[in-house]
Amino acid sequence: MFDIGFSELLVIAVITLIVMGPERLPETVRSISLWFGRMKQMVSSARQELENEVGMDEIRRQLQNEKIMRDLDAAKENIETTITDTQAAIDKEISDAKITRENELSDAKAKLDEDLDDPWVDEEELDKELDKKPSQDDPTQPTKETSNV
Repeated sequence: MFDIGFSELLVIAVITLIVMGPERLPETVRSISLWFGRMKQMVSSARQELENEVGMDEIRRQLQNEKIMRDLDAAKENIETTITDTQAAIDKEISDAKITRENELSDAKAKLDEDLDDPWVDEEELDKELDKKPSQDDPTQPTKETSNV
């Protein structure tokens, strides 16, 4: 502030010691410290009154609220972006799964058509195989003992 160096302060202290004398120097230092303290208190009081008059507390609260609202808006946008990206990824996975399923179904249908068109398969034999009675060894068919229970 005043741009006073250590050597300049030392010169001022020596001149004060010579002018004041060693007897009155401690009392003078106390008086000067007291005046500095009072001035500091006056400046602090004036600053406090000025802040109260201007409404600094209200301004600080409003600035804090605005900062919180900006942070909330940023978080909201971030969440919306994440939801949109996730929804797009899910939609892509679903469409890929549908395409894969349709391809597998068409491949299975083509294979089934090939098997049905195969001249080596005897249709009468297939019908007989399907019309056969279930055997006693078939665990999926109920037995007489289990059906009566």
